[in-house]
Amino acid sequence: MVEKRCISKEAEIQQKITTTQRVLAGMHRIEGCRRHHVSCESRYQQAQAEQLELERRDTASLYQRTLEQRAKKAAGGGKQQQQQHPPTGKQQQQQDAEPAAAEQRNHTLIMIFTKLQPQVYVFRS
Repeated sequence: MVEKRCISKEAEIQQKITTTQRVLAGMHRIEGCRRHHVSCESRYQQAQAEQLELERRDTASLYQRTLEQRAKKAAGGGKQQQQQHPPTGKQQQQQDAEPAAAEQRNHTLIMIFTKLQPQVYVFRS
């Protein structure tokens, strides 16, 4: 009976040691992950800031091109109307709809570009 209790105590102590070792191993693994996260976080933030700056430049460039195209159309449109006959009612409606459609298309392109660009960046890194 005394021997059985000794064996039982030794087994219990060994089980506690094993459990403690597993807990410590898990804590070390978590600490390693935390250190890795901290080291990567600054690089990620820097890359994110650079990407945001590139997106702003691209958006500004696209907007500038849109303004230039509008100005070009407006300048070209005035010359063409002097040479042509006045448009009929249906032609006038189509001409009125064209700038609105072009503007909507440009706005859509800008939105698509800004939405897709971060996803593309994620796959590049």
